[in-house]
Amino acid sequence: MKEFFKRKDALIIGIIVLMVAVIAAVILVIGTSGGTKAHLAIYVGDVLYREVELGEERTVTVNQGQGVINKVHVTRDGFYMESSSCDNQDCVHQGEVTLDNYEDRVLMNWIVCLPNQVTLELVVDDGAEEPPIEEVEDGTAEE
Repeated sequence: MKEFFKRKDALIIGIIVLMVAVIAAVILVIGTSGGTKAHLAIYVGDVLYREVELGEERTVTVNQGQGVINKVHVTRDGFYMESSSCDNQDCVHQGEVTLDNYEDRVLMNWIVCLPNQVTLELVVDDGAEEPPIEEVEDGTAEE
């Protein structure tokens, strides 16, 4: 009786199966992390001050005048309060909000500076169709 598979054939098939598994894993990882769209909404009081797309690393300054200043560092997948002119610095110590951790944080997708009335919100796209965000320069925000 003749062998259906030779040892060499089994080795080639094993390598092909392994390569397909690795490619599928890479596609799965890239597909889940790269597909979520989100942006940062900055509020002063209850008024929307500015919306900023995540992605490009930068610092946004919220200058309300009279020495009331907050600096927000925006990253590829999140943001954090870099500095604030408030006395207690609680907002700076709240850490970074990211797409990976916002559901596990105490304040979830928010960072709040109560003394300066500045609120940062991570707005995650739920797949619904929304109009694109326009960057509006009002003269008080600096990058």
